[in-house]
Amino acid sequence: MSTALNGEEAENEHINGKGPADIAWGLKETLKDPQRAKMLGENGRKRVLKYFTWRKAAEQTLEIYNALMRKK
Repeated sequence: MSTALNGEEAENEHINGKGPADIAWGLKETLKDPQRAKMLGENGRKRVLKYFTWRKAAEQTLEIYNALMRKK
């Protein structure tokens, strides 16, 4: 487990999604504190809306296409 240290994400924790013990630890820690769980959920939603929208996916796809076209 590591802690993000930038901006709004400073209270989020990064859990190894492939480590069952890490996942279990993260779930237990989150369930212990409902206010913290709410804050983590809100921050997670902000991150999703900022980085993982259809618009963002389209922009990244166009960047790749444009980079490939420049190489020709």
